[in-house]
Amino acid sequence: MDTTVLILQIVTILVSVSSLVFNLLSARLENNKKNYIKVVTEQRLKNKSIVRESVKILLAYSNIQTLNLLNEEILSKSVESAAAIETVLKDIYPEDNRVLIATNNLIDEMAKQINAGNNEQAVLIAREKLQYEFSVYDLADWRFIKKQSNGKKIDGNDFDEIYRNTRNEYKK
Repeated sequence: MDTTVLILQIVTILVSVSSLVFNLLSARLENNKKNYIKVVTEQRLKNKSIVRESVKILLAYSNIQTLNLLNEEILSKSVESAAAIETVLKDIYPEDNRVLIATNNLIDEMAKQINAGNNEQAVLIAREKLQYEFSVYDLADWRFIKKQSNGKKIDGNDFDEIYRNTRNEYKK
């Protein structure tokens, strides 16, 4: 009987140690996943803030009430804002590229307004296009961040689907 008790105790100890090791590994993997999601989400929020602030500046400088104040200095600040957007968004992604094209088009129209005048309508159309493209992108990005922050590891394909759905909702 002593041998049977000893064997049961050894089996119990092995099962306990195995459970402990499994729980430690499982907790470590889960913490790594959560940390990854936290880091990625925080970076997306920082990038979102940079783009949002830069677009805000561009929209402010291209407002109908401020067009008569447009000069080289304001254009230079607008170009800096466009450059900040370019540091975050990448033209290889169609969703990003729409915002970048709209941004650069607005800068071009603002420059034409300074150089030639009588370009207010083109500036306002370019401004509206940037506002539209950014609004779609910003909402899709926010939805992506919310989905990711739930603890699921999601990728670019998920963003593409969220973006498509958001764009369809936002159709003019």
